[in-house]
Amino acid sequence: MAPTTAAERQRQYRERLKADPEKREKYLLTERQRWRKNVEAGKKKGISELSGRQQRLKRRKWRAAYKRSKEKREALRNVTSPQSPDHPPEQYPQQGSSRQHVEGKKKIRKERNSLKKKIEELQESLAKERKKKEKYKKRYQRLQRHSDSPRSKVKELTANCPVNPRIRKTLLYHHSLIKDISNKYQQTNKERDRQLIAKVTTGKIVKKYRLQRYAEDSLGFSSKRWQHKESLNFERKKTNRFTDEFKNRVKMFYVRDDVSRITTGTKQTLTRNKVKMQKRFLLDTLKNHHRRFLSENSDENISYSLFCHLRPFWVVNPTISERDTCMCKLHENLSFVAEKLNQLKLIETSNLENLVEKVCCNSSNKSCMYGECVHCKDKSVPISSTYSSMTKVSFTQWVTEDKEMDKKKEGEDRSTVKVTIKKSVEGTQENLTELFHTYIQRFKQHHFNIKQQYAFSRELKRNMSGEEALIHVDFSENYSCKYSSQIQAVHFGASHQQATLHTGVLYVGGKSEHVCFSTISPCRHKGPPAIWQHLNPVLDYLQATHPQVSVLHFLSDGPCTQYKQRGNFFFLAQN
Repeated sequence: MAPTTAAERQRQYRERLKADPEKREKYLLTERQRWRKNVEAGKKKGISELSGRQQRLKRRKWRAAYKRSKEKREALRNVTSPQSPDHPPEQYPQQGSSRQHVEGKKKIRKERNSLKKKIEELQESLAKERKKKEKYKKRYQRLQRHSDSPRSKVKELTANCPVNPRIRKTLLYHHSLIKDISNKYQQTNKERDRQLIAKVTTGKIVKKYRLQRYAEDSLGFSSKRWQHKESLNFERKKTNRFTDEFKNRVKMFYVRDDVSRITTGTKQTLTRNKVKMQKRFLLDTLKNHHRRFLSENSDENISYSLFCHLRPFWVVNPTISERDTCMCKLHENLSFVAEKLNQLKLIETSNLENLVEKVCCNSSNKSCMYGECVHCKDKSVPISSTYSSMTKVSFTQWVTEDKEMDKKKEGEDRSTVKVTIKKSVEGTQENLTELFHTYIQRFKQHHFNIKQQYAFSRELKRNMSGEEALIHVDFSENYSCKYSSQIQAVHFGASHQQATLHTGVLYVGGKSEHVCFSTISPCRHKGPPAIWQHLNPVLDYLQATHPQVSVLHFLSDGPCTQYKQRGNFFFLAQN
């Protein structure tokens, strides 16, 4: 005899279980208790707690199981149906069509037919009643419209007595005017318009002849219009919370050099109401500038919409063609890293100013921003718990690399040059967070220096006396000189000459207007001798137009080969 399989033993166990009612009931009770425990523990879910897709899959399984169970029952019923001579097959109709089943079907059909006839009769009766209702409704509307018209009212008043045509016309005008006023009063939704209508039609003369009640019934006014000596006034009081001085302060905030940068092109201007201004491009979003303005002016609370409304028309957002090509490398690299961490949900925000606030006690304190404060020098931006140190990530960085250049002449070795490129860097989340913490510590000092320099520049311009002047200078890009007409060979090689432009702005204390200047030279040197050669005509102009100036301030960037060099002090002493 072959050994029984596990499936056969399980089937035999279920058969024994079904044969004993007590064991089966105990088994079912145990299964129900186990189901409740699983539901409470969250291992099992009801169909209402599943998603739409899971519900469809569950119902599909139920239908398949029900179909299999039904097929098994029908097969079992066919096998066990009596086929003996004592019970001929013709006495037993096909499965599902027994005598009781057939009689029940007949009864159901009869009831359905009777209900169908009754529904048809009710629908027909309902249609008749609706038609009758519409007929009488239309009659009522016509009657109402006819009886409510000014002409019908005049006819009703003058039906039993002869009336002069002038009186008839006066009555017709009266009722027409009342109808117009009543319609306008009922149709308007503005309280100001209702006040105006009520103020015109509820005067002293109406009250003198005691026609208030008649006016209420005719015009549809409420009695509150008569309870006050004057009409109710819900006009909004115009208050001006913000003075012109404050609005000018907002506009001056927009034209600061750390908020927007000025353009240099002669065609980069905007004109409005015959006022022509040079364009300025915002350095950040308006929302971030709004937050910054509120942090610097904590005593004022200006809404974002008003802040945007007060923006000068010449301060605009840059387009793609007007992109900024003088961005700070530390700013950009830190922005790339912060945006990647924010995208991975490891930090809450990618705004650099908000991140700086999280790693220092006070962003206006030098010791905090330089890492000298004992309370916040070891402080860092909190990283989310979803951090996984070995997970691979990719982020963008500006990097400077060595690039080999082939020399065309024979016998010469290859030379290397420094090139700066925007590169995609591969690494782990651990490398990314370490780089972020390194950048943020450097950025604190960098951000503090920028703010202090801009603040010092603004205060210097604002508080200079009449004996002081400020010169803000910088070299522009070299411009290529071209001929108005040229031969083809000039287009190639080094045939085109270049010119150096040295631009600047002159501010004199006590003068609201500043002077812009630019000097041009064919020499491409930008060292101290070239700088002072460019400045000589400017200093001569300053001495000639403002001889009272005895203190001169210089403001520039800090390249070590140009302005930040000791040679400038030598030439200053010589001049």
